[in-house]
Amino acid sequence: MKKINYVATCGILLCAFFLFACSDKDKEETGEVNYKLEFPEYASKVEEFLAQYITSDVAYYLRQDDQVNVYAKKNLASEDNVVEYLQFTDENVKEAYEPLVDREENTAQLAKLRGNKEAVFESVDDGDDLPEITLEEENVLKVKTALAENEFDLTDLLEAYNVSADDSIIYNVVAVDGTSFQIDLQVKKAEDSSQEDMSIFMTEDLEESLITDPYTDEFVNSLADDNWKAYESLLEKVDNEGRYVKAANSYAIVGYKKNGQARDRSCGCFKS
Repeated sequence: MKKINYVATCGILLCAFFLFACSDKDKEETGEVNYKLEFPEYASKVEEFLAQYITSDVAYYLRQDDQVNVYAKKNLASEDNVVEYLQFTDENVKEAYEPLVDREENTAQLAKLRGNKEAVFESVDDGDDLPEITLEEENVLKVKTALAENEFDLTDLLEAYNVSADDSIIYNVVAVDGTSFQIDLQVKKAEDSSQEDMSIFMTEDLEESLITDPYTDEFVNSLADDNWKAYESLLEKVDNEGRYVKAANSYAIVGYKKNGQARDRSCGCFKS
């Protein structure tokens, strides 16, 4: 499943969910058009739409392994201090969808499916390669991976953003690739209640990290620097050639080009 195609897929499938079948003969005889409301037959694009529809408000898509889709559950409040990983299979989605095909009140049933997403989600079977992250008191981030374990005082790590121990922080894991991962943070300042967004890109051995705001020109400028080699696989390709990329959960699209061994980056920020 590719998140980058979600908007286009939604538009197509929302139309497909409401099919209008009419009889030309009936129209000629009565002057009326008869409509039939039904779900389309199950297909890969239907699966893609349903997966996004079910999960978009509760989880971040991380990867797919052998038809098993792995997500990080969204932390929505500063009290949520642990990252929980969830999964479901393509077969889970199909089984949840098939009863809807011949049901009436389709839109209500579709909403019911989203509300009953627990029937699709399961706990991750094998999450040894997923980072275990906990936000401790005074904004200390405890991180454990398959290669290392460490604690990071965010007042030091995010010194450039003037983060204090009293600030309120909501954090989420939004991308993982096996060698590095991305953590998004929303920081609400204790002194004036202002809010600032930032992302921490970190290698699995916890030896390297890069911090930027993926929603602004700061991301564009940081990508122009030669410091992204360890995190390139976390970036989402927007086009088939990989000419344009974005960070997970960001709307800043950046021109990013490689010529052989040399790196020629042409950067521009496009926001929706």
